[in-house]
Formats: sequence, C-alpha cells, structure tokens
Amino acid sequence: MLNTTQNTFVFLYFDWTERGICLKVSVGQSGVWGVSGFNRTALYRVGTSEYGKVTGTEWRAVNTPLPLQQISAGESMVWAVAMDKSAWFIYGIDQNRPQGKEWRRVPDRLLQVDVMDEYPTVCAVDKNAVVYIRPRNGF
Repeated sequence: MLNTTQNTFVFLYFDWTERGICLKVSVGQSGVWGVSGFNRTALYRVGTSEYGKVTGTEWRAVNTPLPLQQISAGESMVWAVAMDKSAWFIYGIDQNRPQGKEWRRVPDRLLQVDVMDEYPTVCAVDKNAVVYIRPRNGF
C-alpha cells in the first residue's frame, strides 16, 4: 500500500508497518521490489526472496539503466518498464544473487508488465492496449 506521501507499508497481522518510500511495489517469489520515490531506480527488500518472508531487513538500491515507472516480481524473474516505455528484465536471479546479475533490454515498448508466479509467464500491455503473453522460456 502507498499513502499520499509515497511511504510503503506492509500489512502484518491486521496492522500496517512502514517499510520505506516507493512509487510502485511488487511482491513475488523473487522478493519484494519497488521503484524508488527519490530517483526511480529499482529497490530490493533484502531477505524477502525466501518463501514466507515478507518484512525483510532493509531496502537495497539496484542500479537501473533508465528511470523506472513500473516493476513486477515473479518466480526467479523481475521485469520493469522505464519512463521511456522500454522493457527490461533482470538476468541471473538465484539464491546466491537475489538481486540478479544485470538488466537486459527487451526490444518492446510497453506501458505495463506483470509477472505471474504460478506459471512463470510475463503479461504486458503496449501503447495500443494490446495484451501480450510471453512464457518464461521465451527469452
């Protein structure tokens, strides 16, 4: 949940606990990710990539090639849309490197992207409101 001052809150057992400042936030098996309210870079919540862990210990900045407008976390993958509508995903997410190795550009212009945990699939919407579905093995 985001309030009007862009503070990020986590709902824990019928109570909200403040956890940082983000413009967008996404929760998936890759952890809790957000778009920084200060400079629109990616933020990763340390300690949230383990199943059942939602509070984490701290926000860690993850360098991004461009300022982001949106981010989506799923099973072993995180996708983002930059302010210029370019699409990106983080390559190399695993247990030893939950923040991934590097950002890779996808040759598409998108308005929104969402990653599904249950069926590792990426769904996206372009400027013409066309919906695309990309299976995980489609990289």
